[in-house]
Amino acid sequence: MLLRHSSPFLIGALLAVGGGCRPAVHPAGAKLPVGPESRRWTALYDYQVASRTMTPEAAARRWLELLYAPPRAEGKRVGFSTLGGIHVVGFRDLVMALPSPEAWPAIADGIRKRTSGQPKGLKNTSLNLFAELLAGDSAAQWKALEAIRAVGKVEVDKSDLVANLARATGDEGRYRSWVVATLKGGPSRSAPSIYVPDLVSWVGAPQAERWISDLLVRHPAAIAAIQGDETKALAKRLALQKSTSLSNAPWGIVDSPDDLPLIEAFVTRWGESGASKVAADRVAGLIKAGRDEDALRQAIADDSDFGYGGSEESDFVVRDSLGRPGFFRLSQRLFRKVGVHGSGWQFAESALASGQLEEFERTIQEALRKPKLDDHSRQALRDVLLEMRLATGRVNSALDLLRKMASDSEPNEDTRIQRAVEIARLGSALSFPKVEQEGIALAEKLDADRKRRFLISISKAYIDLLIDLGRNAEAEKLLVESYRQEAKTLYDEPRFINGAWIVPRRSGSLFELASFYYRTGRPQELRSLLDAAPEWGVVDVAAFGRGNTTVYADAEMVPPALMAAWALAETGERGMARTLLDRILTDSSGYDPAYRLSIELADDDAIPELDRLLTLNPRQERPLIWKAIVLQEKGRLEEAAMAVRRAIALDASDEKTPIARRRFAHKVLSEILTAKGEGKEAEIHARLWRASQKLSDAAKLQKLGLRSQALQIRLEALRNVDDPIERLQAGAELEAFGRREEAEAQYKAAYGTLARSLPQIVPDALRRTGVLYPTLLARRAAESILETAPANSSALYFLGRLRMEVGRLNEARSLLQRAIKADPENAEAAESLEWCDYASPVFRTGMRVPTFAESWRKAERGLSSRSLGMPESIYPLKASRIQIQKEIGLAEGRIFYRDFLGFALSSPGDAILRMSVVESIAELIDGT
Repeated sequence: MLLRHSSPFLIGALLAVGGGCRPAVHPAGAKLPVGPESRRWTALYDYQVASRTMTPEAAARRWLELLYAPPRAEGKRVGFSTLGGIHVVGFRDLVMALPSPEAWPAIADGIRKRTSGQPKGLKNTSLNLFAELLAGDSAAQWKALEAIRAVGKVEVDKSDLVANLARATGDEGRYRSWVVATLKGGPSRSAPSIYVPDLVSWVGAPQAERWISDLLVRHPAAIAAIQGDETKALAKRLALQKSTSLSNAPWGIVDSPDDLPLIEAFVTRWGESGASKVAADRVAGLIKAGRDEDALRQAIADDSDFGYGGSEESDFVVRDSLGRPGFFRLSQRLFRKVGVHGSGWQFAESALASGQLEEFERTIQEALRKPKLDDHSRQALRDVLLEMRLATGRVNSALDLLRKMASDSEPNEDTRIQRAVEIARLGSALSFPKVEQEGIALAEKLDADRKRRFLISISKAYIDLLIDLGRNAEAEKLLVESYRQEAKTLYDEPRFINGAWIVPRRSGSLFELASFYYRTGRPQELRSLLDAAPEWGVVDVAAFGRGNTTVYADAEMVPPALMAAWALAETGERGMARTLLDRILTDSSGYDPAYRLSIELADDDAIPELDRLLTLNPRQERPLIWKAIVLQEKGRLEEAAMAVRRAIALDASDEKTPIARRRFAHKVLSEILTAKGEGKEAEIHARLWRASQKLSDAAKLQKLGLRSQALQIRLEALRNVDDPIERLQAGAELEAFGRREEAEAQYKAAYGTLARSLPQIVPDALRRTGVLYPTLLARRAAESILETAPANSSALYFLGRLRMEVGRLNEARSLLQRAIKADPENAEAAESLEWCDYASPVFRTGMRVPTFAESWRKAERGLSSRSLGMPESIYPLKASRIQIQKEIGLAEGRIFYRDFLGFALSSPGDAILRMSVVESIAELIDGT
C-alpha cells in the first residue's frame, strides 16, 4: 500500500476516517425491510453486459426472467429520494436494458403468453401494448390499447397515451379524435391541465375558433398553455371578447407583457384572485405601456421588483427600460418602499444604465443609516453597494467597504474570511502588491481566530488563495481537516430515512483533496486516497465522472476520472490509466488535459490513437490539433501544419471550448509556422491566440466584479479576433452601462458572423440562456440578418431558432423544415421542430417517424465506440468498496445506488424509452 509515502496530515486523516468503515448503528426501533432490489440491480447490470454476446433467444429469455422476477414484498416500494438518489428497479430500467431487435419477437411472444392466462389488469394490458410495439403491428397496437381502455382505471381517451400512439403509428385520424376529446372533455385525474395544440396551422382558423371558444366556455381554468403563435393570438382575442361571460379566468393564456389588456380584463371581472400567477408580466406590461405610476403601485402591492421572474419577455421589457432617467427615479421610489431584498439589484442595474451613480450611492447610504437595521439587510445593502463600486471601477472605495465588511459587519466568520480573500484577489488582479499582502494577512488572522469548525463549502476561496501562493502545506492541512470533519458528519447521519437505507456515503471534501494533490503534482498521495478513503461513493474508478466543465466556464474543474488516470499512470499502472483515459476522451472528446496525458502514455502509438479518436467524432477538431503537436515534436512540420489547418477548418472560432483554451489551434499553428520560417503568417495566428487570452483575462476580471475593466479588455481583444459569443456578451455589458449605440454595433457584428460562418458552437449557444438574445436591442439587431438566410442546413436551423425565440413559430417551423430537408441528419433541427409544434410533428412536417428497431440501431451505432463497450471495472477503490458492501449488508439487501458498479443504464434501449409512447406505458406499469 502507498500510504507510507503520504503526508502526515493525510495519514492522520485516513486513519481517523478509516474507522468509518465501522458498521453504522440501526436507528432505534427501526426494522430494516428485506427485499430483492440489490439482487435485481446486480442481475440487471450483469444482463446488460452479457446480452451483447447472447443469442437472441437467450437474451429474450433472460430479459423476460428479469421482467417477471418475484415481486417486492408489500410495503417495500420506494421511489426516488432527494437525499440519496435511490431508485428501485422498474420497467423503465428494463426497457433501457432491452436487447437487440432480433430478440424482440421472442420477448413479444413471451409477454403475450404470460399475460394470456392472467387477469386483464392495467399492468398486463400495458405490457401487451409494449409487446405489440416491439412486434411492429399497428392494428395489434390499437387493439391492445382498447384492452387498456376496458380495464377502466385510466381515462385513456384523455391521456397522452392515445396521442403518442397516434404519432408512433402515423394515424392522423385518431390523433384528431384525441385532440377533440381532450378539448371537449376537459381535464381529468390523469391530465388535470390542457395544452392546446397549434390548431390554426392544423385544422384552419374557423375550426380552431370553434374548438377554442367551446373550451373557454367549458373549462377556461384548465388551459395551461397554447402552442403556435397564430393559435395563441386567436385564443387571447376570444378570451378578451368573452371575459365578462366566462366562468373562470384562463390565466394559462397569459404569457407576455403584451397581454396587459387581457390581465386587466380578468382582474376587472374576477378581482385579484389568481393575478399573482402573472404578476411579472402585469408590471412589465404597465411599464411597456408607459404607465409608470401604475407599475409602481402594482410592484409595491406585490412587494417585488418591476417584472423580473416572469416570462422571458417581461425580463426583456424591464431591462430595455433600465437606462431611462424616469425609470431610475421609479426604481428608487420602489426601493425605498419595498427595501433591498425586493428591488435592490434592479435599482443598482438602473443606476448603472442611466449613469445615476452618485444618487444611487446616496440612497444606499441613507438606507444603511436607518435605526434598528437587521444584520441581513445591512449585509444585502453593502453587497449591492460593493458590486456597483467594483462594476464602475471605483476600486479604492470598494476596498474600503471590503475592509469594513471583513472586520465588523459580517456575523459569519467564514464569510469574513472570504471578504479578506477578495481583497487579496483584487490586489493581485490589479497589480497592487500591498493590497494583496493586506488581504492575505487579514485572511490569516481571521482563520487563526476561527471559533467554528472549518467548512469547505464556505472557505474554499481561502484554500485556493493559499494554493495559488504556493503555501501548499497550509492548504493541505485545511483540506484534510475539512475531509475529516465531513466524513465524521457522514457517519453520524441517520441512514434509514422514509423506509429506505440511503447509501453510499460520498464526501465532497474528499474530491477537493484529490484535486489538490493533482494540482500540486503528488500522485502518491492521490493513489493513497483512492485505496484508503471509504467515502468515494463508488466501487471503481470506472464510475468516476468523466466530463469536463461547460464551454462557458472561465475556469475548469478537473474530472475525477482524469485525476485518477494521472495518479495511476504516475504510480506504475499505465495500462489502467490508458483504459480510463479512453473513456474520458470518448465522453469528453474536446478535453485537452486528457489528450496531453494520453499522448504521454501512448508513446509511439500516439498518432494511430489520435486518428482513431478522430474517426469516432469526425467533427471534433481536438485530435487533429494534438496530432499536429505530436508531428511537430517528430519534426514532421508539413504534416503538422496540414493537420492543424484541418482542425481550424472544422471550427475556426473554437467556440465550444472553454475560454481559457479557445483558439489553441492558432497557437499551435503559429509555433509550427515559426519553426518553418514563415514568421509573417505565424504572427497572424499568434495575434489571434493572444487576443483569445485577453478574452480569458477579461473573464477573470468579470468574475471579480470588475466589469468596466473587463469590458475594456474585451473590446480591445475583439479588434483582433471575431468571436461572436464574446461580442454578444460585450454588447450586453455595453448596454448595461447605457452605451446602447456601441452595444447595437457589437450585436450586429456578432449575428453577422454567426449567419455567415455558423460554427459548431451555435446549438450550444442557443441552449445557453441569455447569450443568443441577451436583450430586446439584441433581438432587433438579429432581425437584420434574417432576410439573407444562407441555404445550408446549419444556417437555416440557426435562423429557425431565432424565430422560435421571438414566438414566431410558424416561420420557425418553415425554416426548420428546410434545414431538415437540406440535411436529414440534423438532429438539432428535428428536435427543435418537434418542440416548435409538438401537436403534430408527424402529420405536418412530412417527417417519417423512425421505427423502434431503427431508433435502437441508430443509438447502438452512436454508443458502440464509446464507454458501453469498454471494461466496467478498471481499478477497484478498496476501502470504498468495503464501505459500500457493509452499507448494503446493513440494509439487508434492500436497495442501493445506481453507480455502485460504475454503470449507468445508458444504452440503445434508452432511445426506446425516450419515445413518448413507451414513456406513457412505463408510467402505467411503474405506477401499478
